[in-house]
Amino acid sequence: MTTPRGGAAQRTALTERMTLVSPAGRPLGGQLAPGSAEGVLGGGSGGYTGGPTIPFSAFVSAEPPMLLDEPPADSAVLGGGPDAAASDEIAAIEFVPDPSEAAVYLMLQEIETPDGMIYEVSLPEPPVVQPDDVLGSASDSGMLRFPIHRLVGGGDGGVVLGGPLEAAAGDFVRDVIFRRVVHMLRAPVAPALNELIADREGPPAMVLIAPDATLLGPLDGPEMWRRHFEPGREHRVLIFIHGFSSNVRESLPRAWVRSIAERYDAVLAYNHPTFSADPLQNARDLLALIPDDLRLSADIVAHSRGGLVPRALIELLPATPKLSVQRVLTCGAPHSGTAIVAQQRWDQLASIVLTTTSWLLQATGATPLAIVPDLLEYLLRAGGQFFFDLPGINAMAPGSEFLAQLNAANDRHPVPYATITSDFEPGAIAQSSFREALQAMATRAFLGEPNDLVVPTASMSAIDPPFSPQIAGWIIRLNINHHGYFDDPDALRFMRQFLFGEW
Repeated sequence: MTTPRGGAAQRTALTERMTLVSPAGRPLGGQLAPGSAEGVLGGGSGGYTGGPTIPFSAFVSAEPPMLLDEPPADSAVLGGGPDAAASDEIAAIEFVPDPSEAAVYLMLQEIETPDGMIYEVSLPEPPVVQPDDVLGSASDSGMLRFPIHRLVGGGDGGVVLGGPLEAAAGDFVRDVIFRRVVHMLRAPVAPALNELIADREGPPAMVLIAPDATLLGPLDGPEMWRRHFEPGREHRVLIFIHGFSSNVRESLPRAWVRSIAERYDAVLAYNHPTFSADPLQNARDLLALIPDDLRLSADIVAHSRGGLVPRALIELLPATPKLSVQRVLTCGAPHSGTAIVAQQRWDQLASIVLTTTSWLLQATGATPLAIVPDLLEYLLRAGGQFFFDLPGINAMAPGSEFLAQLNAANDRHPVPYATITSDFEPGAIAQSSFREALQAMATRAFLGEPNDLVVPTASMSAIDPPFSPQIAGWIIRLNINHHGYFDDPDALRFMRQFLFGEW
């Protein structure tokens, strides 16, 4: 049943607890997805199985999945940006949770296109406060509202959200959205969420890497360290430090390791928590792992948030003879922060990561260096239960206390830095569906600022602004996404130039 509300939006009941709110003049509709089965997660490409095609495990279905029907789209915007006020002029789904269960909710949209699956994750908006004289406002007190963002634009070459295949200007044929399935998912509230996250991330560990990039296992305790590193003499080592919400197994740049391992006595990789500890604590823990009687001379290569760890080690902690850092190369690191880790953008971060992964799997057939899915779920659970005490994430927010301390003027410049930056242009993506979707996602997340889909380009070289002497001349800008630094031949050449002077 569809009824007007306040003379503006139209409301369509999808289930007893879900209502679709359409902007005036743009009626939307929905129906139970064919073949859907509540609670079945992890569907494959062989047909719809009733659950999301991504392997979420912490969330289960709160309602049967719905197939959203939409009229042919024009250039109007169906969804708002991250700072848009909730209103009836924005398409949304309203959901009344079960008051008897302590749960957090998120809405996942799977948008199937000829090029592959696009994902949009939405955490509920803050409660809508309406004037007392607005009919129905009192009944909204327990309601959750999830925006239906328009992922792609109209006009020539745009992706149409529904409607028949139609010819555009010239011989160009527009792509269409085959279907948009909406999942309302829930996960139990975790009272001790910080402890759960810390347990999942595990303790910090230094992992020994073979020259062929095989993981040989952690150096567990001083005696194991001394088996590989003789006390009393200097050892040249390469240390790799992974990024946000990842680990060594998922993110080790194996091609780089195989390319340069022979230059070092050993290659190490630092496994560390990125939610439950900030980069300064990561740096302290790294030093604590190394026995005091060893002497390591290290080059460090770090990806994303990992680039903040060696800087904290060098600039905020006292020098120590057991670890002498010679050079630091950071790739896509948020030296002055990234707004996408702000609490109101966590769902956008998840949407970008999932859609980028989907695109790269379609384009290359290989899983990219990506955020670990179950850690991403913990971030969404934290946002859904309004739990924001995550020091490792908060440290990356622009203007954070940690970044202010790290980038404060100081006279300690003993180590040369280099940085690989990127201004990724989704317009170069061949698949039009992913091109339009990622462009829209990045615009909404970064408001048009150049970025690599996760970190603003300007932040990647903002080391002790204004630029300090140790980074002069060692900056390169590429056109790659946040997960592609270690697959780019220009990045590899730059790394070899910086570490070994090979031109």
